[in-house]
Amino acid sequence: LKETDSLSLQSIAFPALGTGGLNYEPNFVANSLFDTVKRYNVQNPTTNIELVVCVVYQDQMYQTFVAAARDGARRKGNEANKITLKTSGSTKIGNSHIKVLVGDLTQEQVDVLVHTCSHSLQLKKTSGLATEILNTAGWNIQTDLDNNYPNGLKNGEFAVTNGYGLGCKKVYHGKVLDFTANGSNDRPEKSE
Repeated sequence: LKETDSLSLQSIAFPALGTGGLNYEPNFVANSLFDTVKRYNVQNPTTNIELVVCVVYQDQMYQTFVAAARDGARRKGNEANKITLKTSGSTKIGNSHIKVLVGDLTQEQVDVLVHTCSHSLQLKKTSGLATEILNTAGWNIQTDLDNNYPNGLKNGEFAVTNGYGLGCKKVYHGKVLDFTANGSNDRPEKSE
């Protein structure tokens, strides 16, 4: 959000970060997204960010995110029934509207798309969303990553590229911590 705001961009779209291959709990991810947007708006009351879109890939995930949005709306006294339609479930937090959609992140028309990727930033060598971003954006996005981030990313870092063939100005490619079943890296919802 901070990087998007610093570039005076107004809209950003996220997938349900971590709920795919990283297997994070969807409810934890949904609440984290809404809490982060709320905290950012409180700390930055003049933010340029008007729209935060969370694009989820299945109906069950959508229901989890809408439930989190309704809960957040109830806690701040808004009418929770604003979130009804699958194509336009939304709530307002500070200056930003949060919209939850079931769909394809690569088809969103926003200023910034966010996704997670491997530390090597080799989009073709992964599966899922990173590969879809490469297929939609075209090879220039991989060339940009190779040229500007030859050492890849560490956990918690992100790379910024242009959107190329995507409907966005920028793409943020982030590396989040993997966790293992044997507990050597605790899942984020377990570490609170």
